[in-house]
Formats: sequence, structure tokens, C-alpha cells
Amino acid sequence: MTNAPQWRSGFERRLRADLDKLGVAYSYEAHTYALTLQVPGHYCEDCEGRDIRRVTKYTPDFYIEASSLTVEAKGKFDARARKIALAFVEQYPEKNYALLFQRDNWISGKKKQRYSDWCNKHNIAFAVGKWPKEWLAS
Repeated sequence: MTNAPQWRSGFERRLRADLDKLGVAYSYEAHTYALTLQVPGHYCEDCEGRDIRRVTKYTPDFYIEASSLTVEAKGKFDARARKIALAFVEQYPEKNYALLFQRDNWISGKKKQRYSDWCNKHNIAFAVGKWPKEWLAS
């Protein structure tokens, strides 16, 4: 269980309450990872190279101890969140990682791709609305 952290959303509070009710051992924002992200639209003034990258920190929401699963809970899955999720799975392939969405919304107003479609395309585990039982057991 956790020490009364500041939850970032009602969705995260509900997910925490579900874990507590089920007696699942977890931690909240317990691990931080360095990620290298490409910076689009910039170039190096010295060499004029366009492959500019920056290092940032990423702290996923939940870590489920029994399954060694790192879970990011998302209400809105915007372009920045998608970029971070891709970078995490590419740079930490040994980590068991999944996304838990509040709803399976459309990525854009064009309604061509839902959050689940994006995850399937990138081979990232996901669930919608609630914790899948298989994520919570070893």
C-alpha cells in the first residue's frame, strides 16, 4: 500500500481505492526513469543536425508488485503522453508496462483511431476502465 500521496486525478484515486479494496500490494509514483526524447522542429546551430534530443524524467503512476507491472493511468492520452509511452517501451524493453485508460476515446477529432487502436499498433498492453485481474496476480 502507499503513504497518502497527492493523487493527480479522480481516476487515479478510484484506481487506488480498487487496489486497496482488493488488497493488492502496489506503490504510487515510486520509480522515476530517464527518457531521451526527440525535439521536433529544432536543429543544432553548430552542425545544423536535425536529430536534437533531450533527456527528461518519467514517473509512471502505479507499480503492481505481484506482477512486476508498471502502469500509467490516463484520462486524456495526448501526443506528449503517446511520445513518452513509446519512448518508455523502447528504452526500457525489460519492463512490464501497460496503460490503463479511463475511456477508449478517439485520439483526434478525425475519429480514425482510438486509444486502443494506437496501443495495438505499438504492441503496448492496455485496459479500459478498471484493473484486469491478470495484471494484479503473479
